[in-house]
Order: sequence, then structure tokens, then C-alpha cells
Amino acid sequence: MTAPSASSTPQPLSAINEPDAYIAGLKATAFWLRYVDLCLKEFPDVRIRQLPEVGSSDEPKPKFLVNMLPTGVRLVHKALDGHVDLSLRKRSVREVVQKLGDTLPPDLNICSTRRSAIIRAKVPRLVFTAPFDAQIEEVRASLQAVRRLAEFWPEVRRRMGYEPPLTLLQEPLGHIPKPASNLLHSRRFFRK
Repeated sequence: MTAPSASSTPQPLSAINEPDAYIAGLKATAFWLRYVDLCLKEFPDVRIRQLPEVGSSDEPKPKFLVNMLPTGVRLVHKALDGHVDLSLRKRSVREVVQKLGDTLPPDLNICSTRRSAIIRAKVPRLVFTAPFDAQIEEVRASLQAVRRLAEFWPEVRRRMGYEPPLTLLQEPLGHIPKPASNLLHSRRFFRK
């Protein structure tokens, strides 16, 4: 019997035996913990969202500018694919090009998915099962791209017509509730 030959293509994680997958999961968890730590220390202005529990089979896609973007807009780092996306749901590429074309920085481009227009920055791909220290410069370059997109967001918001989030003092009152006594039937208070 001959030993199986090593292939040059990576195996899917389902093909890796259980102890190896467990170790890969631990490495991925350590990588993403260091990633978040670096982001919080060196890039606090991009406001990273807390990552869900990490496993090696499912890459987390860190989201940024938490509670600062309107519904339908996301700033996401897709580390395995090698890009950072500012996605604008239900917007066409044509509309984004018309409104942002002249202000788009040269290192960003516009592309689309099924239902979104995306402003994309290319960044180095990260291997989250490899040691973090060997990729620290690539992580910093990725977080710099996140920062560039975060700094470009106010221009996108203004030109695309997204309203800035209301502050506490600007929120409309809408319906002012009546005093509780007006809501209750008067016979309850004045019984004979």
C-alpha cells in the first residue's frame, strides 16, 4: 500500500481530521483576539464590533463604525478575500459612480453584488490559522484601509443622501403622551 500523496491545494476543513481542526480553531481564535486587540489599541476610531465566537471553519468578518452607519450600510473587512468593503444595500453601481465618481480616492473602486453597490479597498489576504506576528504589517495595512473608508464615509453620506444619525436632542418627539389621568375613565376616580 502506498501512502497518500500530498496535494498542492489546501484541503477543505471538513477533510481535516478532528485533532487538526481543533488546533486550527485554537490558532484562528488566537489570531482574531490579537486582531481585535491591535484594532482597539492602534485604531480606536474605527469602532470595531465585538466578534462572534471564532472557529476555523467560519471566518468572522469584522464590522466597523458600530452604531454610526445607517441601516443598509456596512463597513466590513473580508480578510480571507483580501478586501475591505463599504457596502450600500439597494444602491446601483451606476448611481454610486454618478454621485461619487469625481471624489473617489484612486486606491478605492466601485463594484456590485446582487443587491448592493460596494466601495472596495484591496488589502493583503490574511491567513487566520497562521501566526499573527508574521502578518502584523498586513493586519495594519488592512486596518489602515478600514480607516480610509471610515474617513470617506461622511462624503459618501452627504453625496448619496444618507441622513446623519440624529442626536438625542434632535430626535422628534412624535406623539406626546397624555397624562395618565386623561387616559383613565373619570368614573374610576369619582365613585359615589
